[in-house]
Amino acid sequence: MTNRKPTYEELSDKVKELQKDNSLLRKMFLQHQGPKRKFSEFKYKSIADFYYDCEIYLGCDRKIEYVSPSCKRITGYGASEFFENENLITEIVHPDDKKIFENHIHEVDEDGFVQPIQYRIITKKGETKWITHICQEIYDGKGKCIGIRAINRDITEHKITEAQLKESELRFRSIFEQDRTIKLVIDPKTGMIEDANQSAIDFYGYSKKTLLSKNISDINILSDKEIMAEMEDAVALRKNYFDFKHKLASGEIRDVHVYSSPIKYKNNSKLLSIIHDVTLQKEAEKSLIESRQAIQTVLDNIPMAVFAHAGDGHIMLVNDTSELYTGYTKEELLKMRMCEVDPNVNDRDDKGIIWDKLKIGENIKIQAHHKTKTGSTYPVEVTITAMELFGNKMILGIAQDITERLKAESVIKERESKYRILAENMIDLVAQHEPDGTYTYISPSVLNLLGYAPEELIGTNPYELFHPDDLEHIKKESHEAALKGKDVTNIEYRIRKKNGDYIWFLTHTKPIFNDKKELVQLQTHSQDITERVKAENEIKESEAKYRMLADNMVDLVVQHNLEGELTYVSPSSYNLWGYRSEELLGKKIYKIFHPDETAKVRNVFNEMVNSWGVEINSEFRIKHKDGMVVWVSASTKSITNRENEVVKLQTHFKDITERVYSEKKLNESLIYLKLAQEIAKIGNWQFDPMEGKPTWSDEIFRIYERDPELGTPEIKDYQDIFDKVNYEKFHQAFSDALKNGQPYSLKLELGIPNGGKKYIRTICKPVYKTAKGYFLRGTIQDITEQQKKQIELIKREEELEELNHTKDKLFSIISHDLKSPLGSIIGFSELIEHNFDKYSTDKIKRFNNLIYTSSKSISEILENLLTWSRSQRNKLLYEPDNLNVAYIIEKVINLEEGTAERKHISIINKVPVNQKVYADDKMLMAILRNLVSNAIKFSHENGEIILSSSKTGNKLKISVKDSGVGVEKERAKRMFKIVDNSSTKGTAGEEGTGLGLTICKEFVERHGGKIWMESEPDKGATFHFTIPLTAD
Repeated sequence: MTNRKPTYEELSDKVKELQKDNSLLRKMFLQHQGPKRKFSEFKYKSIADFYYDCEIYLGCDRKIEYVSPSCKRITGYGASEFFENENLITEIVHPDDKKIFENHIHEVDEDGFVQPIQYRIITKKGETKWITHICQEIYDGKGKCIGIRAINRDITEHKITEAQLKESELRFRSIFEQDRTIKLVIDPKTGMIEDANQSAIDFYGYSKKTLLSKNISDINILSDKEIMAEMEDAVALRKNYFDFKHKLASGEIRDVHVYSSPIKYKNNSKLLSIIHDVTLQKEAEKSLIESRQAIQTVLDNIPMAVFAHAGDGHIMLVNDTSELYTGYTKEELLKMRMCEVDPNVNDRDDKGIIWDKLKIGENIKIQAHHKTKTGSTYPVEVTITAMELFGNKMILGIAQDITERLKAESVIKERESKYRILAENMIDLVAQHEPDGTYTYISPSVLNLLGYAPEELIGTNPYELFHPDDLEHIKKESHEAALKGKDVTNIEYRIRKKNGDYIWFLTHTKPIFNDKKELVQLQTHSQDITERVKAENEIKESEAKYRMLADNMVDLVVQHNLEGELTYVSPSSYNLWGYRSEELLGKKIYKIFHPDETAKVRNVFNEMVNSWGVEINSEFRIKHKDGMVVWVSASTKSITNRENEVVKLQTHFKDITERVYSEKKLNESLIYLKLAQEIAKIGNWQFDPMEGKPTWSDEIFRIYERDPELGTPEIKDYQDIFDKVNYEKFHQAFSDALKNGQPYSLKLELGIPNGGKKYIRTICKPVYKTAKGYFLRGTIQDITEQQKKQIELIKREEELEELNHTKDKLFSIISHDLKSPLGSIIGFSELIEHNFDKYSTDKIKRFNNLIYTSSKSISEILENLLTWSRSQRNKLLYEPDNLNVAYIIEKVINLEEGTAERKHISIINKVPVNQKVYADDKMLMAILRNLVSNAIKFSHENGEIILSSSKTGNKLKISVKDSGVGVEKERAKRMFKIVDNSSTKGTAGEEGTGLGLTICKEFVERHGGKIWMESEPDKGATFHFTIPLTAD
C-alpha cells in the first residue's frame, strides 16, 4: 500500500481519459433536447446542492443554458447574472490570465477537448481566486455537437498551501546550513554521513570532505550492530532521542544528546540527526517537574473526582475531590487499583472499551458505581479520556456523583409509563375481527382516519373497503397467514375512506386464541402511512430525474438506507474508490472506509438519522480497491418524508488527498522548524511600527528568561535587559533599521534575573515600509556556549604560541649557546695539538684555562637543559623535607668558589647557621646555584655577592645580591620567562642560555613561593625568593 500523493499532472491525465467517454453526457443531453434545449433549474436543484464545483453548460450557439448554484459560492455571481451578461465568463478572468483563457477557448473550438488549465478570476467582492478549468464539447449519438460543458474548481487553498510548503522547505534548508547547532544527514542503510553543516565540521574537527567520507560508526563508540539497531528505531519512529558518546578528530570522547528522525533528502529516506549538549535534559527534567505541579494544581480545583491510571489499572493521580467522594486519603488511593473504587472497571477493560480502542484525545462517557471506604456505593457519570501524561499513555476519568439526577429521571420515567399506552393508541386504528374478517370492535380513531363512526363499520367486512388491486395481496400474505396462527406484520395496502379517497395503511395482525387454543378473533393495529408512501414515491421520481446528472458528476454522490446499505452510487466511484457502482450497491457503506474511521462514520450517520434539516461536513479516509488510502471531504444530508422522518442519507464525497498530504508536509516542516529553533536556541521576532510593540516566539522568552505572561516589553524597556553600552549599540542599530531600512547583525551581552550573563546574536531584516517606519523581522540566538568556547580557544592559542616560543628558544640554545663554547674548545685544542712545541708554558696554560671555562659553560647549559626538560615532563619528583638552608648555601658556595676566584669575587653568607626550611633539597640546590652562578657572571672583578634571609609569616625570604651591571626595569619584568629572556654575555664574556632563571621560577612556585628581582643599570641586582619554613 502506498500513501504517495498523485501529482496534479497525473490527475489532469486521468480527467482527460475519463472525458473521452461521452456516452453518459450524450445521453443526458439527448433526453433533455427540446425546441430550445434549455435546462430546468428546478429539475436539477436537489443534486446540484451537493455539487462542489461550478458547472456551466453552453449550447451549440455558445449561449449559456445552465449555471450550477456552486458558481455563486466560487465567483460571487449568481446564475441569473451569467444569463443576463454572457460576457461575464470572460470579464471575471484576471487581466494577466486573459490571454491563457482566450487561447484555451480557441483550442476547444478547434479540437473539442484540451488539457485543463489554471488561471485566476476576480470575484464579485474583488477577491482573487485560482481556478482549474476543464472544457469539453458534447456530441449526440450521430456525432453532432449539442453543447459545451465547462467545469471550474476552486484551487485557491491548494495554491496557498503549495507556496507555504516551498517557503517552509527553503527556511529549513537555510537553518540547516547556517545554524550553529550540529546537524548530520545519515544514510540509515549504510550509516554513511551524507551531509553536515559548518557547526558539525567545527565540532568534530574534520574537514567537510573528510567528515563526509566517514561512517557514523567512526565517530560513535557503540558497536556497528548497536548503531544499526538505533538507526532502525529512528527510521521506524519507535525512538528519536538518543544518548551517545562521540569521538572527535582529536581523539576526545564527548557525551552528546541526539535527536534523530527520518526525512526526505534528495528523493531518498535519510536520518536528520541534531546533536546537542546533554544539559538540555536537565532543563527538560525541571520543566517536567513544574508541569506535574501545575497539572496537580488544576486537578485539585476541579469540583469532581479525578482518577488517572495506566494499563495495569494502578491509580497514579487523584485530586482533592476524590478524597471527599470516596472517604479515602490521597495516599491510600495512590496505593490502590481502579477496580477497588470501580468494581466493574475490569469488565469494561476486557471488552477493550477503554484501554485498547480509546485513542489519545478521544473520550467517552459511561455510568458506573463507585465504592467508598465504608463499603457503600454511589452512582457516577464518568468522562473517560485517553491522554499522554508525563510521557505515557494514561486513562483519565472525571467522575460526577449523579445520585440526585437518577432519582429525578426515575420519577419522570414513572410518569411517562402511565400515559404512554393512551398516547400511542389515540392516533392509530385498533380493531378486532371475526376469523372471516368481520369487525367486532374498532377504535374511535377510525373517524379521523376513514371518516366512519365505529358503529358504521362494526358488523361489516373490511374486504369491502380494500383497493381491488390489493385484495389478493392482503388475502394471501395477511388473512390466510393469521388464520394459521401466525403474527403478520408490516402489510401495506390501500383502503377506501368514506369520501371515496384511498389512503395507505401499514397493518399488524395478531391471532387471539381461547383456552382450548382455538382461534376466536383477529386483532389488527393499523397506521396511516399515506404521507410516507407519497414521499417515497416522490423520492423515487426525484431519483430517476436526477440520477443522470449525478452519474456525470466528477465528485461522488451516494445514497444509503438507515441500515447503511448503499442504494445509489454515482459512476465516479470508480475514480475515487476503484469500485464500479454495481460492485457497491447493496453493500454496507462502512466497509469502504478505513478501519480506523468506522466509529467516527457511525457517529455521524447516527446523528443524521436522529436529525433532519441538518448537514454535517466531515473528513475521512477511504480504502481504495488497490489498497491506497484516499482522503475525502464528506457532506452528509438526511432525506425525509413529508412527516419529517428520515428515510435515507445522501453523502457527497470530494477527493482531498492532495490537500491533506500537502498540509501534513507543511505541518511536519513547521514542527521540524520549531524543534530546530528550540535545539539551536534561536527564536524569531517581528516589530510592526503601526502597533509599536515587538512580538516574540516562545524561544526568545526562554533566552531572556522572561515570563510569557508578562508579554513582550516595549523597545524603551530593553534598557532593563542590557547594560548601558549594549543598549546603546542595540538602540542605534534598531533605530537605523526602523527609520532607514538598514539591516543589522549584532553580538550583545545581556543580564539575566539570576545575576548571570548571556551572549546573544540578534539579526534584523526590514521587510516593507509603513507610515511609521519599516516593518521588521529578525532572529535572536543564545550564543553563550559558543562565546565561552571561543574564549577558551583564544586561551589555548596563547598557550600554543608560548609553546612555540619555548621550542624556538630551545633550538636557539642548541644551535647557538652550545655551539659557541664547543667551538672554542675545538679551536683551542687544535691550536695546542699543532703548536704544542712552539707555544710557551704560559700560553698553553692560558689556552687550557679557556678550554676549561668553555667546558664548564657547556656543562652548566646541559645540566639546566636536563633539569628543565625533566620538570616539563613531570619527571622531577617534588620531595620536600626539613632542611638546613645554611648548609645548602655552603655547598653551593664551594661549587662556585673556583669560578668566583677567577674574577676575584667574594661570596658572603649571612644566613643563620641553623636556619631550617621545608623544601626539596635538589630543587633548592638548583635555585641557589643558578642565582649564585648568575650573580658571578654579571659581577665585575673584585666584586661582592651577599646571601641573606628574613622571615615573612610562614615563609623564609632568601636574597642574593650582587654588585654587577644590573638591568633595566622593563627587562627585569621578562627575566623569568623563557620566551622573553634572551641570553646576555657576562662581564668576562661568559655564555648563558636564559634557562637558569626560568628553572628558578618553576621550582620556587612548586614550593608555593614567589621569586622577583630588584635592579637598576650599573647598580647591581638583588634576587628574592620565598620558601616554606614548615610543612603547614
